[in-house]
Amino acid sequence: MRFKPAFLALLCLFAPASGALSAPAWKPEIIAKVSGLVNIWRNPANGRIIVVTSDRLFRLKLVRGRAILSPQKANRPPPPPAGAIPQSRAAPGSGRIASAWLADPTTRYDHGVLGDQIEAAALRLRTRDGKVLTYRLPGDSVFEDLEPRIVALDDGAAVLVVRSYLARGAALALYRVARGRIETLAQSEPIGQPNRWLNPVGAADFDGDGRIEIPAVVTPHLSGKLTLYRREGAVLARIAERAGYSTHFIGSTVLAMRAIADIDGDGVVDIIVPSLDRRRLIAVSFAGGKSRELRSAAHARPIVTAIVAADLDAQGELDFIYGLEGGAVVLIRR
Repeated sequence: MRFKPAFLALLCLFAPASGALSAPAWKPEIIAKVSGLVNIWRNPANGRIIVVTSDRLFRLKLVRGRAILSPQKANRPPPPPAGAIPQSRAAPGSGRIASAWLADPTTRYDHGVLGDQIEAAALRLRTRDGKVLTYRLPGDSVFEDLEPRIVALDDGAAVLVVRSYLARGAALALYRVARGRIETLAQSEPIGQPNRWLNPVGAADFDGDGRIEIPAVVTPHLSGKLTLYRREGAVLARIAERAGYSTHFIGSTVLAMRAIADIDGDGVVDIIVPSLDRRRLIAVSFAGGKSRELRSAAHARPIVTAIVAADLDAQGELDFIYGLEGGAVVLIRR
């Protein structure tokens, strides 16, 4: 059954608050502890799980159920191309768009939630045939992001990035390659006031209607609205939301504090994100046009790293690996 956008949004507005404790509990395990924990990263080239600290790298694996941390000399995420903004990362693509990154540093937007005052004035793409294309923003906005996302939509690949307006705050923006240049495909309405940000989650069919939705956490430092958007022509329209979640904390360069997986086996993928205070990890479903929490795990300290989905225990299900303030590395087995 396909739900109309207005009806789907209405259903979600009456969903239980995200702080409700009705969701069955996961049993998180602290499998390691490191000093100076910065992030946890999955190398897309070989699938290795890398624990990043302030001065070292470790490979994380399970051997007979026990966590082993092996010092590494490599496997840090590759540096972005020349001209990229500081702290940014190039996104790899497997189709026509080979890679995407943010360039042309600018300080014209005074916000600085991503670790410094530098944002990007341009988006660059490298096509599969080696051409580098550039899309430059006018002076009214910046790309307030660190890594573009190359996503698969209903009608082809596009690049998803956060565009922030100096007077109206952040919006989701989609770009594609057409006629030999980068073109705007669709954009959401900006939040409505400056210094208000949002963090994209990805792109997939989250309600089971056969169409692609793009979730984002709007104002993850304030109300934390987990919001679903769908492309309607040139507009990314809001179709559902549920408050009380966060995928970022001010000053952090970690943006991947989320995962996507089918938690309840209904064939529709779900969204795994921290609660607004980042002391719970929660699986949220929008299947069938109804938002609800499926599972959760509580912690004494906030989540501070990316949420990595990988079959770490080799049991055939995606596990979740992430880190807490203070250096604990957590595993949720499924």
